[in-house]
Amino acid sequence: VVDAAGRAVTDWRRIDLPSQGPVILRDQVSKPLTWSAETPRLYRLQVRFEGGHELETRFGFRTFEVRPRDGLYLNGRKIVLKGVNRHSFNPDTGRTLSRANSIADVRAMKEANMNAVRMSHYPPDSHFLETTDRLGLYVLNELGGWQQAYDTPTGARLIGQIVRRDVNHPSILFW
Repeated sequence: VVDAAGRAVTDWRRIDLPSQGPVILRDQVSKPLTWSAETPRLYRLQVRFEGGHELETRFGFRTFEVRPRDGLYLNGRKIVLKGVNRHSFNPDTGRTLSRANSIADVRAMKEANMNAVRMSHYPPDSHFLETTDRLGLYVLNELGGWQQAYDTPTGARLIGQIVRRDVNHPSILFW
């Protein structure tokens, strides 16, 4: 795990992998810098396997809580969400969006003094979430069409898929 400056904050030299099942790595980062929309600090996990395979993912450290009758708290500080709904659409390309579209959309929201975006009826592209993590924008992730059917077997499967896909994105506050 390395910080934004490329300094290692934890280091596993060699891990003996089990022949079957998942691998769970546990460690602690002493006093990590926390992520917020105002300070979007990211860390990078790099894993290299024998045979040349590599895995890399970015993530951030943050806490989030909903205090009944009080509000939303990120890293122990009260926040107020100010934002818009975003449909993944471009007049020239339809529902096919690029990384450049994601960057332009997030920058436009930030320039309009917004700090949040609700995904309108479907999960966003991964590059959109990478951009909200990097530039600092709170996300309300959504699974469209299942507002009344999350407790069905299909709804539960789809929710599981979106959470597994997006779990490392610190910008996501709500699922």
